[in-house]
Amino acid sequence: MPLPIRILTVVPEEILRAGIRAIIESAEGLQIIGEAENESAGLRLFRKLQPDVAIVALRFGQACALDLIPEFVNGSGNSRIIVLAGHSGDAEISKALKLGAAGFICYDTSAAQLTAALRSVAAGRHF
Repeated sequence: MPLPIRILTVVPEEILRAGIRAIIESAEGLQIIGEAENESAGLRLFRKLQPDVAIVALRFGQACALDLIPEFVNGSGNSRIIVLAGHSGDAEISKALKLGAAGFICYDTSAAQLTAALRSVAAGRHF
């Protein structure tokens, strides 16, 4: 049996973290290894746990996480980043991808799209 894809979520909204966790826990071959509700805790966990994929919210209140993307990417080893955005029209998404994020998902992403994004990014592709 292959090892599960290890996932960290860095998302400020508890309800979003809970929904993402529920989807991942119900999917075969995916495993939540940590959750953080703010940027500093997320970066600390990211460095400690070295997940296969981290889902990082684009926005933390009024702040934008773009400045954090290089910190995640540069210290990532083989870890890859998926940005979570409010909507696909968010101009910062393209900036996040240019800074090294491997993909993005939106709040309205379906469970099937979320698991597909995680599997794709963990396999080295973009989503």
